[in-house]
Amino acid sequence: MSLLAIYGSGIMTVSSGTIQVGGADASREGYPFSNAYTEWKKPWLEWQSAYNSSAAHSVALNFTGTSVGLIILGANFATINFNSGNHTLNKNRAVGDYRTCNLAITGTSSISLTIPAQATSEGYFKIGCIVPISAYYGIGDGIYPVSYSLKRPAKESATENGRFIKQADGRKHHILEYANKYRNYSYVSSVNGLKQSIGLYEPFFFWDYYRTSKIYLVRRLPDMTYIERGNHDFQYALRMEELA
Repeated sequence: MSLLAIYGSGIMTVSSGTIQVGGADASREGYPFSNAYTEWKKPWLEWQSAYNSSAAHSVALNFTGTSVGLIILGANFATINFNSGNHTLNKNRAVGDYRTCNLAITGTSSISLTIPAQATSEGYFKIGCIVPISAYYGIGDGIYPVSYSLKRPAKESATENGRFIKQADGRKHHILEYANKYRNYSYVSSVNGLKQSIGLYEPFFFWDYYRTSKIYLVRRLPDMTYIERGNHDFQYALRMEELA
């Protein structure tokens, strides 16, 4: 297991982007493609296609520099093509959307991709966040077991006879708790470096490299705890709010 963070200078600015079908703009009114790359910190502002998902969509992202990978969150499709190769987006079962951080989608501006025709439950394509990256920060390898806890917001209502009912309130905006043991103090230093580099409430991507669906857009919450029980038994717990 290898944990990575992507933030600040590692997130590349996209100057312009298009998604087209047969040379025509493929954005539904009110859901432009710029929602997905300019407003990547606000994945609820998503791109939606004007054409149905039975048509292939060509995608272009223009930026300065060379990317080492591409992040996609909030999608409702499982496959995207780059350089004639098929790349799979993985469904995060806890969150409900398709997402990936794919280090095989690389290059200089502009990157061209294709969303092939494929069935979607909505009948159209959508993307909440798409951004090329230039660098990532290694937090260090932990050991299993590892615990992810996605805590959904909840609401409580009362019935006429005084019975209280608790229900999940919304699918996104989870609290992500990550707790794991580390093998040596060099990994603790890595986590400390993360704390020093990323301010509270600053959005960044948190990625479990070996599990491609475990890529989250988060912001760090204040309580990041460290527990030491002995020379070889210490643990870090990171608490983050998921934005996508």
